[in-house]
Amino acid sequence: MSLSYGELDARANRLAWLLRGRGVGVESRVVVALPRGVDVVVALLAVLKVGGVYVPVDPSYPVERVAFVVGDCAPAVVVSVSGAGVVVPGGVPVVLLDDPVVLGELAGLSSGRLVLGVAEDPGRAAYVVYTSGSTGRPKGVVVSQGGVVNVLGALRGVVGVGRVLALTTFAFDIAVVELFGPLTGGGCVVMALVVWWGDAGRLVELVVSSGVSVVQATPSLWREMLAVAGDRLRGVRVLVGGEVLPGEVARGLVGAVGVSGCVVHVYGRRRRRCGRHGVWCRLRVGCRSGGRWRIRRCSFSTLSCGLFRWVWRVSCMWRVWVWRVGIGVVRG
Repeated sequence: MSLSYGELDARANRLAWLLRGRGVGVESRVVVALPRGVDVVVALLAVLKVGGVYVPVDPSYPVERVAFVVGDCAPAVVVSVSGAGVVVPGGVPVVLLDDPVVLGELAGLSSGRLVLGVAEDPGRAAYVVYTSGSTGRPKGVVVSQGGVVNVLGALRGVVGVGRVLALTTFAFDIAVVELFGPLTGGGCVVMALVVWWGDAGRLVELVVSSGVSVVQATPSLWREMLAVAGDRLRGVRVLVGGEVLPGEVARGLVGAVGVSGCVVHVYGRRRRRCGRHGVWCRLRVGCRSGGRWRIRRCSFSTLSCGLFRWVWRVSCMWRVWVWRVGIGVVRG
């Protein structure tokens, strides 16, 4: 299935009008719990168009985590489909996109753009993403619209107007680059189905057959793709992150994409334990120099600094706090 920009905009506008009728307004939280597909993109755009804050939930995640996120974020509305298995707190309206009544209501709504009637504010929330909960319960982190624009602007030269493979689960915030990067630059989103996840061979075939020019993946998945790709990744613009990037994988990627492609390291903690603030950190892998890989550029509008304090314990040591400031810092 494919959608033009006009078709996508019209569908998102109709859903935005429906959400407004359900009481969604500026910074209202809306849970989007949909199977992977076009409807997810439509729903995320609709929430933003009505001024709301989307909370992406992957229905394939453990039931306990899904129930916790839906209950903790106190949503104004939950957008889902029948059979998704999402437990919704009592009193919260549910919009099922496959419900004939909802489909009929959408068909009768305007496809024109909403006018919010409030001033634009880059500090306004765009979405809430939940941490893994590895150190306890998952915690919601609020990402501002200005922070998202900052990241997309930093990667505009990489994503450009290309065809970007959407591979990451929508419940993980790095998926923002795969979706909104191309859509804000005139590019195209090529969505990988769940059945292709983890199959490096099929992913490489999808890249080639769909003319994908930008691919984002973890170093472990890139290692598997490099093993079967041969010279089929020539000219691809690579984003790699989510894990520490081993030197051999970096060398393999730079060699695989050739001089017409590029490799961009996007690993950087989006959340810091200093008051749960965070940052998007973007590094570009440059050319080899003296056997080392040179970092060419960091993302803009974010500053890191260290605060040092002399601490006496069993022996003398330095304690270091790293503080991040700038538009890339999140809240929550």
